[in-house]
Formats: sequence, structure tokens, C-alpha cells
Amino acid sequence: TVIDPAGKSRDAILTKIGRITKMKQEIYMGLFERKITVNTAINIVRTSENAYLIDCREKTEYAAGHVSGAVNWTIDKMTPDRVTRRFPDKTSIIYVIGNYMQKPGAVVKKFKKLGYKNAKDGGYMEEHHGRLVK
Repeated sequence: TVIDPAGKSRDAILTKIGRITKMKQEIYMGLFERKITVNTAINIVRTSENAYLIDCREKTEYAAGHVSGAVNWTIDKMTPDRVTRRFPDKTSIIYVIGNYMQKPGAVVKKFKKLGYKNAKDGGYMEEHHGRLVK
């Protein structure tokens, strides 16, 4: 076994380099993860079991026009008790859609903090192409 001047073996150094490389890959994958559009989120939810579409916009914006089947759920409504009552299965697929003001990312983070690992950003309504219901 080769020992470097700092007293660490070559194997220990290579193991540490391997862990650092893996961490960098995970960070880069997170940075370049492709964002999906609202239309893609709608298609996934409509063709999947145990999937929900959450619209995190304000109630007035939701009432003015929303995607059929979307549940209006603003971040201020998100208490742990309310979330677990409405979505008891933490393995559910949850796509959160919003707009440039009510960004879905904040709601997704809250869902993930509550244990919903399949909560995802579903895009912005400004980019939606399709019919809306009132």
C-alpha cells in the first residue's frame, strides 16, 4: 500500500475522489433536470393512477380559468394535517402547476418536506395551451 505524505493510503484517497465525483454528478443532474410543461403534467396525470394535479394559484385566478380536474391548493392552505387528510398516500404522483407569481416550486418543496417524494413541478399556466374551465 502506497502512503502519501499526509499519511493517507492511495486507496483511501481514490475512495474519497470517487465519492466527490458521485456528488458532483448528482448536483449536475439536479441542475440540468428538464422542466416539464403544464400540458405534459396534464397528460401524465390523466394517464396515471394515483396522480393529482394541484393548481397553486390564488383562488381568483383559479376561478378565472383552470385545467379541468386540477385541485386549487395555495401554499397558505398547506398544513400537515390538511395535506395528509386530502392526500393520504404519500406515494401519490403530485404535479403542482402555478404561474410566474405563485411558483409551483415552493409548494413542491413543502410536499416533499411532508414526505411526498413524487411531488413535482408541473410548469406555469402562462405556458399552457389548451382549454380552461371556470
